[in-house]
Amino acid sequence: HRDLHSFPTRRSSDLLNRWIVPMERRVDYLTFKNGTKMHVPFETFLIFSTNLKPAQLGDEAFLRRIQYKMLLRSPELEEFVTIFTRFAGQHDLPIGERVLEDFLERRYRATSKPLRRCHPRDILTHAMDLVRFERRPWELTEEVLDLAFESNFVDTTEDS
Repeated sequence: HRDLHSFPTRRSSDLLNRWIVPMERRVDYLTFKNGTKMHVPFETFLIFSTNLKPAQLGDEAFLRRIQYKMLLRSPELEEFVTIFTRFAGQHDLPIGERVLEDFLERRYRATSKPLRRCHPRDILTHAMDLVRFERRPWELTEEVLDLAFESNFVDTTEDS
């Protein structure tokens, strides 16, 4: 498994083009160092996820070959809270009273940071790792949540 960021010198569309023939013919050809070639079955259902606009990936002909495309909108606040509390609940991680509401106010509403469906998992995973590492009580506090948030996101302002 390699993601597109593993190849910084090549364009995304070049890498995707490499897979088009195997995807269409359901066979790929591998060449070994000694020059021997071998064909292998290539049965796959490929899923790409990106925050790029489709036109940034390739031209119309290229995009036709990716037959299924979906736009996933950002969650509404209620949906985000549901995802957050379910993930915490799956890990039996108690959330202090008003901790989540205050966190959302400080980190999202006040800064206009967009809500993303992956944020609860990412932030809570950081929080749980921090709690385990520092041998803190198994509870999501304001301090732990803030530290997890800060370690999860990179500040992209020029002054940072």
